[in-house]
Formats: sequence, structure tokens, C-alpha cells
Amino acid sequence: MPDQIKVDVSMMRVVASAGLDIIPLHNYTKTKTGTKKTKVKQSDGSVVENVETKIIELGKAPTDGKWQEKLYNVEAVLSYAQSQNANVGIRLGKLDVVIDVDHRHFGPTDATKDLPKVEKVLYTLDTPGNPFDRFCRDFGISLDAHFHQITGSGGYHIFLKLPEQVQVANGLDAYPGIEFKAHGRQIVAAGSIHPTTKKLYTFDDPFELRHDLQICPPRCHIPEGDRAVS
Repeated sequence: MPDQIKVDVSMMRVVASAGLDIIPLHNYTKTKTGTKKTKVKQSDGSVVENVETKIIELGKAPTDGKWQEKLYNVEAVLSYAQSQNANVGIRLGKLDVVIDVDHRHFGPTDATKDLPKVEKVLYTLDTPGNPFDRFCRDFGISLDAHFHQITGSGGYHIFLKLPEQVQVANGLDAYPGIEFKAHGRQIVAAGSIHPTTKKLYTFDDPFELRHDLQICPPRCHIPEGDRAVS
């Protein structure tokens, strides 16, 4: 596959050797065509349906249907990633929770949120008081204390374990750009390529054993009821 950025299978192997459950995803360049239908009100009061064609990126999507139940062989998944230059996902188990931090969805700073759109200043991870800073403060999370990936968009996947199987909300409105992913979902593994930015998912200091993943602080056992439940 010429002219493609190469996935890092050795990094994927470290993820698998840590006991994380890997599954095959598509090559980061794979897309499909979809449509979006919207209704547009005309000046005469009539409503016209507008159909737009859009390109849907599949680089973060599993290759298989019913991937939640399917049994995978680690070496087969890694061999597929190598031969197809494909991404790999991490399937989350019953006691897994990942805090997915995406600064692109932090929104405007408090000081500019009421200004016209062209004058708004967006939060970044370097902006003091950004949603992730506030979340860490409020829930007692320290990035350095937990195994985490650096995503291809420059955010974080922070891995924690639940002391028992509980339902976890998809997110909290007070912390835009922060999503909680748990059993029944998957995230892109280190060594994969982000389909939009074309950058590698990496990690700083991989843990060799799964039991090194720390227990999610009790204050972070997000209750059911704020947004969708995973």
C-alpha cells in the first residue's frame, strides 16, 4: 500500500501484552459514502427535503459485525494489522472505563462564550481552567498516575478499572469534550493512525501488566442519568 503512513504493530503488541483485548479495525484511509437529509423551509412556507452526500471515515470502526461477542486471536489481529496496514481497537470489558479527552470539543472559554462566534476563543489543553483541568480537580484524577494513550488528535485515553460493574454515563454536561467509555464499546489502540489527522496514537509509559491499571476513584463512578449510558 504505497504512500500510506504505517501503523506501528510493535506498539499494538505492547497493548495486547498488557492484557487489553484487541480487535481489528479498518485501514485508516477506508471510507464510505453516506447521505444526510435535512428539511429546509422556503420563503413561501413550503418545506423542501435537502439530501447531502457525505464521506464517512471508517478508520475507527470494527471490521466485523457483532464484534462485542466475537472471539479473536491476538496474533491473527496483529497479522491482519501488519498485512493491511490497518488499525486495531481495544474492546472494553465489564470492569473497564476509559476517560476519552478530546480538546476539539471543549468549546469556547468562559470569558468569550457569550461573544459573537468570530470573537470566541476556544479552550485547548494548555488553557488554564479548561474542562479537563476542572474534571481532574473535581474528580481527583492525575494524568501522571494512570496509564494513558495520546490520541491521534492530541487528546487522551485514560484507562481505569471499576471496583464493580456499574453503569457509566456517556458524559457530563459540565465537562464538554470528555466522554466515558465502558463495557460494550471500543477505543482505538496505540499504534493506529487517526483517519483525519493522519497522526499516530501513542503512549508515554506503557504498563506491562493489566493489574497495574488503577481503580477508578469513587468520585468518578459517574451515575446514570446525565446523557446516554454506555
